Amino acid sequence: MENNEPQDELPMNWYNFYYRFRLPLGIALNTLCIINNFLAKSFLGFMIYVLYVMYLVFLYNVMKYRKVDGFRYIILEFVIGIVIVILTAEVNNSIEYIGMLIGLALWYVPNYIYFEKRKGVFVNKGEDEIE
Repeated sequence: MENNEPQDELPMNWYNFYYRFRLPLGIALNTLCIINNFLAKSFLGFMIYVLYVMYLVFLYNVMKYRKVDGFRYIILEFVIGIVIVILTAEVNNSIEYIGMLIGLALWYVPNYIYFEKRKGVFVNKGEDEIE
């Protein structure tokens, strides 16, 4: 009997955390940023966060169904996060700014490695096939 399942399937705990907790929390917190930028009358910040929340909702749906390009979209989310910090950061000196970018790198590099090892789980599955 032929078995197409990998013998050493990697655990998906972080994926589940990212999908079930981190993305919804990111959507909620960035929605607060939308409100804050609207009240501060910052059109650029408002539009950046509106587009980012729309992207996070899109990413949530991609991760829900584990679409083939899901891995690329996750990596793109990391890049978008760094760009948003660069565009919207209100820091008073370069040390704080560098600290923010280092913090993002410390968050994104392990995530990149994790999702790179698991990009094989992103296949086109229907709603009925997802565990």
